[in-house]
Amino acid sequence: MRRAAATVAALLAASACAKIIGADFDNVSPRPTQDSGTGDAEVCVSAEPIGPPEVADDPGTTTFTGVTRTVDFGEGTTGGVPDYLSVGFDLDRTCTGHPDPAVCQPAPWTEGDATDGIHGEDNGVGRMLSRQKDVFGTDVVSGPIVTKAIGAGTFAPVGLFEVSDWNGFSEDLKVTVKWVVALATTKAPGGKPPKLDGTDAWPVASELSVTGSGSDTAPATYTSTSAYVNESKLVAHFDHVLYAFANVYMDVYDVEMQADVVFDAASGTRKLENGLMSGWATADSLILLIPQMTSDLLGVPLCTNSSTYAATKQFICRGADYASKSYVAGEPCDGTTFGMRFDTTPVTIGAVVPLPEVTAKCPAEYDPAKDTCTKAEQL
Repeated sequence: MRRAAATVAALLAASACAKIIGADFDNVSPRPTQDSGTGDAEVCVSAEPIGPPEVADDPGTTTFTGVTRTVDFGEGTTGGVPDYLSVGFDLDRTCTGHPDPAVCQPAPWTEGDATDGIHGEDNGVGRMLSRQKDVFGTDVVSGPIVTKAIGAGTFAPVGLFEVSDWNGFSEDLKVTVKWVVALATTKAPGGKPPKLDGTDAWPVASELSVTGSGSDTAPATYTSTSAYVNESKLVAHFDHVLYAFANVYMDVYDVEMQADVVFDAASGTRKLENGLMSGWATADSLILLIPQMTSDLLGVPLCTNSSTYAATKQFICRGADYASKSYVAGEPCDGTTFGMRFDTTPVTIGAVVPLPEVTAKCPAEYDPAKDTCTKAEQL
């Protein structure tokens, strides 16, 4: 009886917190965690996508396509509460600090914190970006900056989504969702800013340029074979995708995605709204991107011999909050999670072109590619 009472109390507390911070926790799953030691089981109400519908498979033929038009990485605050605590899913099914102990911690030298949101929301990148003004005096990358640049055609959208095999109703047990690697519209040959009115034919990267094999005329795609629609919400999982972050492409794993499927009157097709997405990247891979990202954003590559490299490295590495399958117990976290809100705008797939080549930005002896988040000193 005491356990049942504790469970109810925890759920009521979670509901109250949801109202306070303005988050939507309709689709979270109560999950017992470690015992508090008092005889009452604490409850972690894990933030997860809505489950599949309890219906028979009903194959359909409806298809629609869209690109991420607006993004929010959770770097802001709402009512004084950091948004990164509610923007994301519980990727590791652990509510770190609420009440679960951390599976891993960032390296001590980073002074990082792996505490999740109250429902286990994982968003190390959002936590990292929230500190930009403290570290650099300005926002270098943020949701509003990326959203504006996508609209101007100077940044690639995070991804282009092609939904097919949908029956067109609010419940469908099996649909197909493809993540297509998209380019900034002005980066493609003859490119120009998009209209964002449903008529854009969006340039995408070729399979050959992304994977090193396959066709140079077929788009580079990643397919979710377990996607579904429930309560008009599209849910998809991707084991791995190439994720465009401020025009820098990086490998992201275990991507969970949920969004409302709504009708777009202007284009006569569907689009995704109120989207939420989570995934993770290796912490060290984010260091490797420093020269390319600073070169693209600031015009100057940041190398290990720069006077500001150490502060930038700490800024990035303190976001590490995830233990991958290859994680070694007792070591610092080897992964960094991200969470993102998003909406899409309808498009069609346009020209298939090579992904822009990444050239070395730093001399070999000063290249962060050899560096690691596990140690403060540069390797």
